[in-house]
Amino acid sequence: MVQERITDGNRIAELLIAEIRGRQTGSFETLSTTSPADKNKIHTICVIDEELDSRREPNTEVIKSEIAEIIIKENSVHIVPKQNKQAVLRKAKNQGLDRSEDAVIVTQAAEVKRCVDTISALTDE
Repeated sequence: MVQERITDGNRIAELLIAEIRGRQTGSFETLSTTSPADKNKIHTICVIDEELDSRREPNTEVIKSEIAEIIIKENSVHIVPKQNKQAVLRKAKNQGLDRSEDAVIVTQAAEVKRCVDTISALTDE
């Protein structure tokens, strides 16, 4: 049986955001995502006040910093780190993910879990 690959950028982003918000251990306890205010399709990964349930969308009062952008393309999602860029890109390479000079590139839903593992490098000291 052949399974269909999910390569739609919007669907990949939905899965990625759900993974980030759903993890409640380690650095993910204080990570969440925000939705775009306009239609530019750019979400952000942000560090939030620890008291907020990270599965909810944070409001501006609890966001401590924005640490990456999630840019949705037609057939992929690009994670553009705002900090620890080299560590994130190195970890993406080790996970076998595509990357450019500035971004981790997720081209199919099956890569989401590996991508989330690379996101943990955003908060490494």
